[in-house]
Amino acid sequence: MGIKKNFIVYGSVKGIILYKNAIKEFVECGLKAVLVGYETFKDAELADYRKKSTIEDNYKAAGILGELGVDVWASFMAHPDWDANDFSALRRYIKSLKPQITSISPLTPFPNLPMYKKYEDRLLYNAKDYEKWSFGQVMIRPSAMSLRRYYWELLVTNLYVNIFVNKKTEMIDRYGLMNIIRIFTGSLKAFNKYISLMIKN
Repeated sequence: MGIKKNFIVYGSVKGIILYKNAIKEFVECGLKAVLVGYETFKDAELADYRKKSTIEDNYKAAGILGELGVDVWASFMAHPDWDANDFSALRRYIKSLKPQITSISPLTPFPNLPMYKKYEDRLLYNAKDYEKWSFGQVMIRPSAMSLRRYYWELLVTNLYVNIFVNKKTEMIDRYGLMNIIRIFTGSLKAFNKYISLMIKN
């Protein structure tokens, strides 16, 4: 293509599987990482989120990117009906996918989107309470544990992936120390926020 520049892109699991050759061309142009929304470790939840992929597809996509030498910056959504065993299963699943970076956020059903009506009676905040509608705090009242315990599980899971899964040394080599410090600072802010919300609730 005549282009040589380091860059990252968003990519769907299905797109990665279907367009492996195109990704290979992008790698030759400088593609370093793909931000992938794996979302969950349950097929039923993927269907509920209207994702056109399966858990097995997630593994296939991870394998393709690994084969091409492309880093995976994975994201997941914590479901409000998860219990402690589900969070443990998520941690094991993330470890098996071996992403370079992982982020976990509570499921947030924004107004006017399909899932909003489903969880409207369990929302913790009014739709007009705009500053609360972010991916940084729980919006739907958990059904399997207290809100405080739910924040605890989010905190433990985020700590786990940052300590045992995220590949810090590898990331420093590829992206430089300052970029990794920026990512770490963002993670630290999330930890502090979860602790604050856990105490508050």
